[in-house]
Amino acid sequence: LNPEEGQVLSKDTKDKDAKDKDTSKIGDITIDGFPCDIRIEVSYEFHHYEPKDGKVLGIWPENRYEDDVNKFNQLRTKWGFTKYFHSRDETIFNRAISSAVGFTKSNIWVGINKDNYYSKVAAFGNVCAYYLDEPNYNGVPATTFSYIKNFINQFSSSFFYTGDMKPVYCVDPYADIADAIMCTKYSDGIWMGLCAYIWDTNNDQRPLWSSFKDRYSNKNKFNWISAKKDYPNNEFQNLLGKALNQNMNEVWLFHDDSYNDAELASFCQSAFYKGFLKRYGLKVTKYYRCIEGNCAICSEGGTWTLYNVITDTIPTEY
Repeated sequence: LNPEEGQVLSKDTKDKDAKDKDTSKIGDITIDGFPCDIRIEVSYEFHHYEPKDGKVLGIWPENRYEDDVNKFNQLRTKWGFTKYFHSRDETIFNRAISSAVGFTKSNIWVGINKDNYYSKVAAFGNVCAYYLDEPNYNGVPATTFSYIKNFINQFSSSFFYTGDMKPVYCVDPYADIADAIMCTKYSDGIWMGLCAYIWDTNNDQRPLWSSFKDRYSNKNKFNWISAKKDYPNNEFQNLLGKALNQNMNEVWLFHDDSYNDAELASFCQSAFYKGFLKRYGLKVTKYYRCIEGNCAICSEGGTWTLYNVITDTIPTEY
């Protein structure tokens, strides 16, 4: 059996005649075969994800991920998120761009509303984007929305993004003003005319995504996926596939309403399967020696002791 194929070499599988072969050795480990008092075990475990070229995943995390520096860092270094949505204060923002976490301002979106946009832009300056959520639903007049866009353009080089639940004419002015608009609803619905929608029990929002893309075309550059609402129905792969079909190479995970690594793991696994992420495994090679040093005893059992461990991080396809 070949350990390079991810199988385990044990006392039952090694070449019992290796000691009779003319083998070269590196230390106590043979190249062409394994002596009877040596056993090698190879295993693989998940290590981390990295973004694929041309693909971007962003995340709006639950507060506890930001409060724990290690978990905050792992959003980028373990789970493969390139961009981060900031919705809190300057302390958390400074933590995000610190070397301990590692996000850059050019990869951060900052959430704003009609009452705090001035202070947010003054505090954070040039970030990737400022995002104002569901202005029609939250009663932000289009004139105010336009003023906010102009203010951002005047005092920063950041984009101005928005999102809404419904692709209807009441939302059109905001889509015209913003640099991009996202779908923020996590179920499908039925358009009832004018600005009215009835939301049905179908949690699959892909038809709604189609309506957004049809109405807003290139302004609909990315969409939200919900960790909490889309996870129970195993929708991640379908939604990521839909994004690719709509030429979206950037997708955002709304994880602010849930603190659950299982949802992160499921989403990132789906992103790997759909080509948004590369996955890396940790190859662990363990070397054991039979302390009796007698082939007959070692072959029947013997006492084995671990004497060396080698780890390698490698790309995986599983």
